Amino acid sequence: MAAPAKRGRAAKDPRTPQPLTPAVEAAPAPAAPVAATAPAASAAPRITEEEGQAYVEAMRAVTANKNDEGRRKLNDFMTKYPGSVKAPEAEFWIGESYMNEKSYNQAILAFKEVTTRFPKDPKGAESLFRAADAYEKLGDKNNAVFHLKILVEEHPNSEWAAKAKQKLKQLGQ
Repeated sequence: MAAPAKRGRAAKDPRTPQPLTPAVEAAPAPAAPVAATAPAASAAPRITEEEGQAYVEAMRAVTANKNDEGRRKLNDFMTKYPGSVKAPEAEFWIGESYMNEKSYNQAILAFKEVTTRFPKDPKGAESLFRAADAYEKLGDKNNAVFHLKILVEEHPNSEWAAKAKQKLKQLGQ
């Protein structure tokens, strides 16, 4: 009965850290992986300085309407950093650079590349919306509606789903 009394006493005062301290001291090995896991998890979305600079330079070209240069730099970025967290955005902006030039067929291909390569990425929803916009500009209402419906179905909680629903109403759907 002495042992249960000690457990009961430790359990009665939840402010007391003693039950945690012996567990940490008794098992220092689990503490190390937890510490190692935390930086790795927070490091995943980070990019190197060189990678970030390459992305920024490409975006400067696109936002300055230097579309050919921007696409070249974005494609170079994608080749050099294919696993980058910025890859979905880079591919998306390739599509936007074509939209800037009213090259809607090329834009559609780039936006579809985002949805194919990065289906769960938030840029996927925006890419579906922009592809629908490009189809509409080409006068292809059926494909515009199709892509908006896919957007609503695959990304129902995104801000783009709400915009897609509004657009569908405008298109009589």
